[in-house]
Amino acid sequence: MHFRTGNISYLNIFIFLLIFLSCNDVKMKSPQQHGVLYIDPTSYTNNGLKLSDISDEIIYIPLKSDSPIGQINDLKFMNNSMYINIGDSAIIKFNKEGKQENRIGRLGQGPGEYLFCNSFGIDDKGAIYLIGTNSKIYVYSSSGDFIRNIEISNCPPGFNFSDIDICNSNLFLSQYINRGHSRYNWIIIDTSGNLIRKKLSYHKPFNSTNGPHGGISRYKNKLLYWSMYNDTIFSIHPDSVTIEGFFITNEEIQPKDVIKLQSPSQIFQYYTPNYIIETNNFWLHKYCFKNQIGIVTINKKDQNTKASLGELKLWGIPNDLDGGTSFQPISYYDKKDDEYLIGTVYPYQLKAHIAGDEFKNSTPKYPEKKKELEKLANNLKENDNPVLMLVKLKD
Repeated sequence: MHFRTGNISYLNIFIFLLIFLSCNDVKMKSPQQHGVLYIDPTSYTNNGLKLSDISDEIIYIPLKSDSPIGQINDLKFMNNSMYINIGDSAIIKFNKEGKQENRIGRLGQGPGEYLFCNSFGIDDKGAIYLIGTNSKIYVYSSSGDFIRNIEISNCPPGFNFSDIDICNSNLFLSQYINRGHSRYNWIIIDTSGNLIRKKLSYHKPFNSTNGPHGGISRYKNKLLYWSMYNDTIFSIHPDSVTIEGFFITNEEIQPKDVIKLQSPSQIFQYYTPNYIIETNNFWLHKYCFKNQIGIVTINKKDQNTKASLGELKLWGIPNDLDGGTSFQPISYYDKKDDEYLIGTVYPYQLKAHIAGDEFKNSTPKYPEKKKELEKLANNLKENDNPVLMLVKLKD
């Protein structure tokens, strides 16, 4: 097989990756042994991806809390509870019916308090590990009580970590290139702050006005890591790291010393990965390219794709199950043999959609669910908290 990204051959990329990874304390497996996913934003067309292609059930959960909820940046499920990062500032714990149970910690500058939440992880005992804007991790119990801090000794000034998750009872901290600078891709530390493994960034500093773009997602016992400026998707297992796939990019699609932006929206001209979610049967990838947002599913057996492309606005997978708003997945979780994608919709969006001709004239797969959705929307107020959308995936 011959593969190119820009002007570099697949063989050269693989040799290069072996060299720099071996120098950075990371074990590697061959892509031929593991299987490689290829993501090419130039090859996807709007070929009719819809919600019924991946699901036959959707569940709505209105969130009930003691204060208004703004933007939802992240959410995680653990032991029948939902932990939601609200606007980067606080984490609120909800039960499975959407009722608030408690807040995790408090906002402030005192002991055990934080001003900002970049990301959080939850271990199998329910402890929450929160990373903010300093070189410190805040540890809380599942009931929200502060336990202790963990100092990140491997984080020099100006090189904050952006994401945190749990890797085999240790802490996985990821970093993305911010304005052309990054020291690490990630480090793994134990819960005392001791370094276990690291992956240094192989990019030399360059001039850019772009902030950090990257992410991590969980599938079973592994984490996926990607960054806008790396052409490689890494799969982090408890005892090894493998190549999960490649972004097929070149300087026209994704300049490396990017553009002095006149406005933030200019970045959407170029390929920007938003997230990658792995499920049992497919990968789900959301990205921006040529001033469009794309969501594509990539079959894990044959890499066949289905995509939904749209303008830069509220865009997602068209909902032909009950005729509701388009579905924008932001998270994934599995419970026993069931898999779910999770998204959100705001009541004012839902009510406006229900009142429109598109919904009234729609003929969804489940007409009875359309009536239930209309009843839900009519019982909501425009300024109510967001509603979670849980989409159960087909086997």
